[in-house]
Amino acid sequence: VFALTPLVSVPLSASVGCSPTPEARSAPTVLTAGFGIGGTARSSGLQFLVDSLSAEPLIAVDWRGRPQPKLATRWSWDDHGRTLRIQLRDGVVFHDGTPLTADIVAADLRRLIRTRTFGRVASIDAAGASEVVVRLTEADALLLDELNKTPIKYGRNRSQGTGPFVLRTEKPDVELESFARHYPEPSAISKVVVRTYETPRGAWAAMMRGEIDFLYEVNRDAVDFVEAESRIETFSFPRPYYIPVIFNIAHPVLGNRAVRQAINEAIDRQAVVRTALNDRGKAADGPLWPHHWAYNPAGRTYSYNPDAARV
Repeated sequence: VFALTPLVSVPLSASVGCSPTPEARSAPTVLTAGFGIGGTARSSGLQFLVDSLSAEPLIAVDWRGRPQPKLATRWSWDDHGRTLRIQLRDGVVFHDGTPLTADIVAADLRRLIRTRTFGRVASIDAAGASEVVVRLTEADALLLDELNKTPIKYGRNRSQGTGPFVLRTEKPDVELESFARHYPEPSAISKVVVRTYETPRGAWAAMMRGEIDFLYEVNRDAVDFVEAESRIETFSFPRPYYIPVIFNIAHPVLGNRAVRQAINEAIDRQAVVRTALNDRGKAADGPLWPHHWAYNPAGRTYSYNPDAARV
């Protein structure tokens, strides 16, 4: 019942860090990161950061949107796309030394059955020690992408992961240590400390005072200010999501295709990127970002044309 018009896409994120001295490079590597996301986003954002360091999914997704091995080495589809067989990697252990097995993986994933994430999943079972079998009620082409977003955990309160860092404490700072048995090898960084701040400004100030080495995320409104500091290096990169305008096509006016086309032509996307995103984004041609394997640059696009929109 909805039609979607991408408005602007792939906003640029920025991370910043101070350049280490030659003496610092030879010392044990401890990275202190500042996390300045406040409000309701803090708990989810911080948990995502911790999960990305301490736990791993079965499948990763590369820059072009293609699935890649992670805790799984390979996978295959049977029964016309309704059965997914996943082969686990050998030699992987959780942080407490427990080997990664199909029984543990299946049990962890089963908690998601009938949720929005795994809405088409009927059952998840172990087939031997290293194969997980996922059966669906109907084919779901997005299941592999959902597995990429699902870190595998084990133990009481799902406290054990397989990632390169072990969570040691969460208060007053989040502290993670390198996991010596991580596959295929331990991280070169021995310890990560994450210090939280109530506001992005508090995190930026800590960076200016030299209290942290790395700022987890820089608000686009502050990038120019941060870049002006010569001691700081800024790294900008596109992220594959977009900001849409969504039309309810059941509406008597918006149900008219010509009206929706006219709205597309009436919106100056470049002006939105320039003023709302501070030139740190790109106008979108569709719901797929330009680096995705399925992106088709030859598809129909709309350009800013207010004269045509009035017709």
